[in-house]
Amino acid sequence: MLSIARTCAVLSILGIVVLAGCARSPEAEKARHLGRADRYFGREQFREAVIEYANVLRIEGSHPHAVRQLALAHYHLGELGRAFPYLLKSRESDPGNLDVRLKLGTIYLMARRPADARREVALVLRKEPKNAEALLVWAQTAGTPQEIEAAIERLEEARTESGSPAKLHMALAALYLRTHDAAKAERALLDAVAKEPTSSRARLTLAEFYLSFQKPEEGKRILAEITTKTPEFLPAWLRRAEVALAERKYDESLKALDVVFKKSPSHLEGLLLSGRARLGKGATSAAIDELQRVVKLEPGLAQAHYHLARAYVQAGNLLQARAELNEATTRDPAFIDATLLEAEIQIQTGAY
Repeated sequence: MLSIARTCAVLSILGIVVLAGCARSPEAEKARHLGRADRYFGREQFREAVIEYANVLRIEGSHPHAVRQLALAHYHLGELGRAFPYLLKSRESDPGNLDVRLKLGTIYLMARRPADARREVALVLRKEPKNAEALLVWAQTAGTPQEIEAAIERLEEARTESGSPAKLHMALAALYLRTHDAAKAERALLDAVAKEPTSSRARLTLAEFYLSFQKPEEGKRILAEITTKTPEFLPAWLRRAEVALAERKYDESLKALDVVFKKSPSHLEGLLLSGRARLGKGATSAAIDELQRVVKLEPGLAQAHYHLARAYVQAGNLLQARAELNEATTRDPAFIDATLLEAEIQIQTGAY
């Protein structure tokens, strides 16, 4: 009787060991990580999804689903450099996946590789001729007059769809501007605002159009409307500050920038505009302080070095001004204003 009890105990222990071994098997481990990853991805918790998909690939390096989803998770996080190799790998295993092709096309477009971008979205448009995202990439890669006309034709056809997004109309406006047809560009931008009346981006683009095409009061009116209705939309405040600066309304420019700095104290573009406004007011010391902050935050910004040089000239420090101008022209050899200012300083110092 005792031996039977011992045998049962041994078998029970063996069963537990076997089950534990199964639970720790690579397949079980992979399934657990994959399940977690898909749940995270579905809840748009992309950072957590990245970790779990990476765990899957440590077990099976070429798992197609994990490769694709890891690429998409990185893409949604804005980590395009990390997404790119996984997108390429996913395209190899599944060349007909339209989402992968579209993401690759977008990355190629941002990397200024229009031919590669067009190749990727061409497949998408063959299967889904009215895919708005693919049409946007296609439009932005148009280079020759023939490609621009073809893109206009496709976007004009797509914009008749009831669900066409505002950004499609905005892309169409950009194409019309490239053909110097301002009237049709304006119509497309007005349609974009009509499609999405609450879109601050569409209204800002319309304001930019009016500011560029000799309707400044209309442009300023729209900017004021945007900042009143959506005060958290910083690009409109920055544009208001820039317009006021161009009109030499320095206090008005600084007042608009106050809103930006409350939300983003180290906003690079805001600091650059603020330094220029203070320089215009004659507050040289304050301008130098702010422009020094800009070059510290972004040493490669040629514009910042140039305006800092202007501030040093205004302060009478020509030696430091020349040093900043040297930085500006080193960063951007074609920076004509910086070269001209350098020439003016050389004349002042007798270095004819």
